[in-house]
Amino acid sequence: DLSLNRVSEGLSQYCISVRFNPEEKTAYCKQYIDYVNDTNEELNEIYFHLYPNAFRHKDKPVFPPEELERAYPNGFSPGEIRFENISIKDKPADFIIGGFSDNTLKIMLDESLKPDEKIRIDMEYLVLLPNSPGRFGYGENTFNFANWYPIACVYADGQWHLDPYYAIGDPFYSNISNYRVEITAPKDYIIAATGEMAEEIREEGDNRVWNIAAKAVRDFAWIASNKFKVSEKKVGSTTVYSYYYTPEGGKEALDYAASALEIFNELFGKYPYPQLSVVQADFFIGGMEYPNLVMIDGSLYGEESRDWLELIT
Repeated sequence: DLSLNRVSEGLSQYCISVRFNPEEKTAYCKQYIDYVNDTNEELNEIYFHLYPNAFRHKDKPVFPPEELERAYPNGFSPGEIRFENISIKDKPADFIIGGFSDNTLKIMLDESLKPDEKIRIDMEYLVLLPNSPGRFGYGENTFNFANWYPIACVYADGQWHLDPYYAIGDPFYSNISNYRVEITAPKDYIIAATGEMAEEIREEGDNRVWNIAAKAVRDFAWIASNKFKVSEKKVGSTTVYSYYYTPEGGKEALDYAASALEIFNELFGKYPYPQLSVVQADFFIGGMEYPNLVMIDGSLYGEESRDWLELIT
């Protein structure tokens, strides 16, 4: 039985409350992690990746040299994560931030965490997006929040895997976990995200509050835009969504994604999640995959690029 409910049992849980400010290009976050020691060893510390800090330094780029002009069309723009609080059991935690670009957080524990034991870690932090049409950044149409929050490193084979944000390839490595994320954003913004949206979107003054739950995923990404239109189509028990600001291309992307999902369900096994989103985004490297969500280069949605749009989707 590989149902999501069964797979999700006993996993670490991330709960994140986000206040998104498009004017400041920031997200203020309160997060706690119920971290489960799923190893066979006692842990005296827990490491987290701080991927946003990889965007701090011009001399340590996360893009290859030949891509820098497209990655920063308006010149270098920094991004980062700034902590206001890290605590365990309402006490300030003992921690160190280090690594190649201050991209690793090490939290020392007062008591060893035994196998299968759980510990709650609270964090408050501000995420600053760079002006960059990549996984993590913003352009003219979208704000892309991928690899944006502190995520626990993997402990395996007797060691912590602390790989930095390499310029080549996909360096991201994390455990399957459960997520509950609440995003407060201005009313005119639509959110595309990993996981299932609650049917009711609460209103608070000039903002809307989006509640999202994701079971048994390796990561959580979201994209915000005040230009999005949304179309959907059912494929078996999965709802496929297309988020777009180029209407004809957006509807084509929905058809391409739904057709691919039907074929992959037959060839490889049934897609286990209830939702899949294809998102037109300010993104210059074709496409990029995250749990339940793929972002697609927005320039491919024009009629002259329709073959590329189908291929990448």
